[in-house]
Amino acid sequence: MDFKISSDSIGQITEALSKAQGKIENALKDSKNPFYKSSYADLSSVMLVCKEPLTVHQLAFSSSIVMEAGNAFLVATLSHSSGEWLRSYMPLITAKNDMQSLGAAISYARRFCLAALCHVGVEEDDGEKAVDRGTGEVKQPLSEKSVQSYANSPPLSDLQRQKIQALVDAIKDDAYMAKLCTFLNVKNILDISGKDFDKVMNSLEKKVGE
Repeated sequence: MDFKISSDSIGQITEALSKAQGKIENALKDSKNPFYKSSYADLSSVMLVCKEPLTVHQLAFSSSIVMEAGNAFLVATLSHSSGEWLRSYMPLITAKNDMQSLGAAISYARRFCLAALCHVGVEEDDGEKAVDRGTGEVKQPLSEKSVQSYANSPPLSDLQRQKIQALVDAIKDDAYMAKLCTFLNVKNILDISGKDFDKVMNSLEKKVGE
């Protein structure tokens, strides 16, 4: 098998991918690995942050399986409407010789290849998950553990309070602010802890930009 990683020319796909990457956010570690007791960004999470930016810039992700010297490989291709493409290969290593293990290996390989081709980073699935990064809608309440961590954090400084208030005044959306306060378990957005200032500012700034 010829492990060629790109078309002969890549000028247009490189330009399109650079624009798409400007919109691709980090994928959330929203799945659990019971064996290592850790979190990771699954295939759906990676696809979620890639799908719209790739589509807007006429990029498509596809994958296929080929055999080479008795070994199975996933071939992942990022293609552009110009006909140019970039490609990544990953061997499909299974714990057992059955379809369930093969399916898991394929999903694993697709996730890693898509993340690699689009240079997707990952971040912890914490409070930021509660705010939809596309619509700004608050999605779920805090856990009791998260509420306790807020209580143990330093309060906002006067300057931080002023910056938040300026964005709140610009948004002028009482329903959105009420949902955000409910998620953060505060009566007023200015009552948040200092450690959550950056995340709240980021969410408010995105809301202002809508």
